[in-house]
Amino acid sequence: KMEIVSGWVKLNNTLVDSINNEIYHSWNAVYLDQTWWLLDVVWASGYLDADMDFIRDYNEHYFLCDPEEFIYDHYPKDTFWQLLDEPMSNNAFKNLPFYSRNFFLSQMKPLTHSLGLIECKETEKLHLKFKITKSNVEYFTILYDMANNEVVNEGMRLYTTEKLLHIFIIIPHQGEFLLKLFEKTSKNVTSLLCGYIVKLKQNLKSSVFPKQYKQFQQGYVLYSPLQGHLIIGEKYKFKIALPGAVEMVVCLGGANSSWIPIGLNKDST
Repeated sequence: KMEIVSGWVKLNNTLVDSINNEIYHSWNAVYLDQTWWLLDVVWASGYLDADMDFIRDYNEHYFLCDPEEFIYDHYPKDTFWQLLDEPMSNNAFKNLPFYSRNFFLSQMKPLTHSLGLIECKETEKLHLKFKITKSNVEYFTILYDMANNEVVNEGMRLYTTEKLLHIFIIIPHQGEFLLKLFEKTSKNVTSLLCGYIVKLKQNLKSSVFPKQYKQFQQGYVLYSPLQGHLIIGEKYKFKIALPGAVEMVVCLGGANSSWIPIGLNKDST
């Protein structure tokens, strides 16, 4: 048994406006083993590139796809065909982040920011966190200034641990930005994973990350403080993950200053 389902989709490509760019499209629902399943044979056979040319690239994500994942880029006109226990509204669909097929094929899970629009306060830096399963890939981000039509090349830090990806971002000035996350495999294949719109209403008070030395190994994560300039007399709470470390010390001042030991808890933070 098969049904044709029509509705709106979010384009699975790297267009600047891909988060909000929706088009009318049709896909299928099939009834197998007393269960309805969703599939899109067009999207499973390829994708549209930035020039709107169809690129053949088979993937199995859109065959018998989990409805909880299918809803991120397919919104049926008849909400029954969402196949969700609680149907999602059209506004909720529009506010979802953009997750590509590669995001789900990579078995990534977002642990923060469930909306596609992230509004930052002037006193905070952006911190996104994802659960990851791959260890042989390189992650990188691109922050695109939508008003000035340019890529921002500074103000981003990525940390990977065994199961987590942390992304810290300083938004350079007020405005709207498109944030994209990519992965690069050992075979030098680059894929878009997800995208968000980031809005900053007022400029940040501090826009410099702490200096990071080469001894800061993979798996280490600096959670706070994230400002590179600390004010004398102010109190700061340091939180840093140093897997395998047995001791941490800090130095205030020049090379001849004394070193102050700081205790670590059981998980080396």
